[in-house]
Amino acid sequence: MVQDQSFIDVIKKADLYITIYSQTLFEASCMGIPVIYYKKDTQFVHKPFDGNSELVTANDENELFDILQMFFEKSSEFNLFKSKEIMEKYIGQLDGNNTKRNFDFIVGLIGNNASYS
Repeated sequence: MVQDQSFIDVIKKADLYITIYSQTLFEASCMGIPVIYYKKDTQFVHKPFDGNSELVTANDENELFDILQMFFEKSSEFNLFKSKEIMEKYIGQLDGNNTKRNFDFIVGLIGNNASYS
């Protein structure tokens, strides 16, 4: 059953991921899955959820329909948010060292001389 699988196991089988405001957009994008942010509210949010950035965004059913058409036509519009450079702009370096950087940052905050090994 789907609820017994990890997000990664489910999403890697997808051709497209549509969701509301969620960190999972970044996960899917980093896995090379095109994403659509379905923004069905008027709340102000920052990039990339602002509707004026690289994230493909639909604000209503008509826009979602049009964007789905773009997807089926293999539009390059979806490629930008999947690029490493864009992902790094929002989530930091994608070099495999995030855990070490986070650990070192926390250690620096608490003043301990411990290090990540």
